[in-house]
Amino acid sequence: MCKKINNKNLGFTLVELLISMGVIAVIAVVSSQILISLVSTSVNVQRKNEIEQSYTIIMQKLTKIIQDGNNAGSSASSVNLFSPLQINTSLDISCFRMLNNELQMAATQNTPCASVGNNSYRNLSFSKNIVVTTINSTTPPFFISDTNPVKVRIRLKFSDPLDPTFSQEVDRTVTLRKTYKN
Repeated sequence: MCKKINNKNLGFTLVELLISMGVIAVIAVVSSQILISLVSTSVNVQRKNEIEQSYTIIMQKLTKIIQDGNNAGSSASSVNLFSPLQINTSLDISCFRMLNNELQMAATQNTPCASVGNNSYRNLSFSKNIVVTTINSTTPPFFISDTNPVKVRIRLKFSDPLDPTFSQEVDRTVTLRKTYKN
């Protein structure tokens, strides 16, 4: 009896291997581009959220302090808010200023803001990744109207130092509640 010899090869041809390697390479490149895009988008969203969160917290704190003030004064880059303490007759003064792209605050008693030392101020930005500037370099960050009631207009810009396109501008007017006069 004669056995038939099967000439069928059980391996892959060189062309089949090259085609499969090319398909795998294309899939790998597309997958890596999608992954890089997702990571980049995630980082951008995280930075934007950090800016929004920081400006929201700062503006809430600033608004509360301004609304509780009895009187206000300002200079080119600062605002001074006065409110008497309940305990004694001393004057509690909250001083806000812009310095080196930071919104800073100092709380004093019976000391004018111009006399407050630099060590008394603290940065209100909770992150070093946030830059606080004025919206327009020709206008001050704080403007006080002496009408009835007294109002403080706040004009600030919160941005990311690495990418200035991530920014949030705030132009808000806050009324000092205790300055309403009959």
